[in-house]
Amino acid sequence: NLLGEKLFEYPQPYASEGLLPAKERISPFVADSVYSMLGVVPNEGEKAIDVLKRAASPELHNAAAKEYFLSALLLDRRIVEFVNAVKDYYPETDACDLPKHYQEAIMLFESIDSSAAMHVDNPEMAELFKAFRAMEREYDDYFVRGNYLRRHFGRTYWWYFLYGNM
Repeated sequence: NLLGEKLFEYPQPYASEGLLPAKERISPFVADSVYSMLGVVPNEGEKAIDVLKRAASPELHNAAAKEYFLSALLLDRRIVEFVNAVKDYYPETDACDLPKHYQEAIMLFESIDSSAAMHVDNPEMAELFKAFRAMEREYDDYFVRGNYLRRHFGRTYWWYFLYGNM
């Protein structure tokens, strides 16, 4: 239950594909145990995001699969789908009670779309986001800006979403 809190504290070079064991990569997880936890097995050639969406279907009532699916949406930078899925999965939850990286994504989405239906009222995170945006304005060059931001904000969804493909 810590994906939403810890996901971006580690490099994520494979986007959503990195959430599931793959034959091409060495994984510390046994595939059978992961798929057993999720309640689904991938079909031949099926992408991780699609496997996780199936696993997170409301009919299956699988909390772990929902967390994996929401994390996959973040990793694939599908922020609009993420915000809509959070509203579906947590309809009665205050955004401030969501995991850290979910709040970061919602806050970033709010900055892009001011009509966003969700709002994060977290003053400490809002100050960090302001500092992130202020530092962005200090450097004109994309790569220089991204590297400076990585030093201070490299473990946030904001940095991953905007600069994680450097």
